[in-house]
Amino acid sequence: ARGDISTSVENDAQLRLNVNYPAGPVALGSNITYTWALQNTGARPVSAQTLAGAPGGSNTGVFVIAPVPVNTTFVSVTPPAGVTVLYTTSSLANDPVGASTVWTTTPPASGVTRVAFNTGASLAAGASVVNMQFVVQVNTGINASNPIWEIGDAFGRNSVSANITDQSEDAVSNKGDGNANFNEPRLGIDAPNATQGIQVPTTLVAVGSVLLGPFGFPAAVGPTNNNDDYTNRTTSAASFAGVAPGGSTVAASTVDFVNTVQNTGNANDTFTFTAPTVPAGFTVSISTDGGTNFTVVSGGGSTTLAVGFGASANIIVRVAAPSGQTVLTGFETVIRATSANTPASANDTIDRLYTGFLRLVKSVVVDNTTGVGGATDAVPGADIVYTITYTNVSSSGGTNNVTLTASNIVINEDGDAA
Repeated sequence: ARGDISTSVENDAQLRLNVNYPAGPVALGSNITYTWALQNTGARPVSAQTLAGAPGGSNTGVFVIAPVPVNTTFVSVTPPAGVTVLYTTSSLANDPVGASTVWTTTPPASGVTRVAFNTGASLAAGASVVNMQFVVQVNTGINASNPIWEIGDAFGRNSVSANITDQSEDAVSNKGDGNANFNEPRLGIDAPNATQGIQVPTTLVAVGSVLLGPFGFPAAVGPTNNNDDYTNRTTSAASFAGVAPGGSTVAASTVDFVNTVQNTGNANDTFTFTAPTVPAGFTVSISTDGGTNFTVVSGGGSTTLAVGFGASANIIVRVAAPSGQTVLTGFETVIRATSANTPASANDTIDRLYTGFLRLVKSVVVDNTTGVGGATDAVPGADIVYTITYTNVSSSGGTNNVTLTASNIVINEDGDAA
């Protein structure tokens, strides 16, 4: 005996979830609207699945479930006609289909973590549900260097009542991949017809802002504003010892200043350091690696340093002063930090090098009370009065600046010296 038998294989129900989203950049505090579209690309209808944690009457259907992305806050949903919405504040780590996720039919006052669009009891072969809109607000105070990521899931059953699911793809490129770096846990990956989607990014507007000031105090304020805060230091005593006021230093000096830069913008940034003001004949160099390497910035040079969102870092500014500078004088070097994210954002600080700062002046008068000659005549019996005045000539004022203070001052006077 002999016979033949044949069978044909058809595609079963198959879900395809797409999302439209703004690529960005969008500003912190603004809204992002995700628009979801669900399609049955198979040859048989998709039937309903049940959310164990949802109230009866709203827990059965073909669902699109979208998480509230990290660093955003739920605003609203706008479903198309015939589509109902559920809300939850349960952790994203929970299975949205299981009882660990508790769903409500009304949006909670705060803390929404997911929304679920119930598209109906079934989805026919080739049918679609489109324009499911989901709006979130980007939080402020976050690092704008990191995009806002989103990925959603669709849930239903096929013709043999097996669970089927799909993760959202980019509706513009229709691209999905095997990337498992998701904020939303991948659910039902072993289900028939499951495909792995793609996490879509919306970039954020990076706004640069910077403060540069004395060591440990980038927000220091000088006598008028935060662009004239300062650090005062002095050359070595060898450069001015024994030199009278008005004289010149007798040796060159090199002094290191430490300044602190703070990233006060909303994203990671790279700051460029320049020296727009340098005293004539001076050489100014900056180290951004703790003093291992220095870059000359006097004469139009520059160096850069990457500083993370909200972080601070120190730079060393080396000022080399030649000999022959007037003593008891402050020589100002202006150091400027400029943001790469927002080049119009910059901040200055002053590194002021003094060629000595304690001035000593001796004066003399004659006090003649003998009755012989004039009141200031140096006659026998008159007093000779010497007055010594010592003054700190360095600058002061402002808040959190580094000033120069002389301590343990000892004045020696030899009356027999010429």
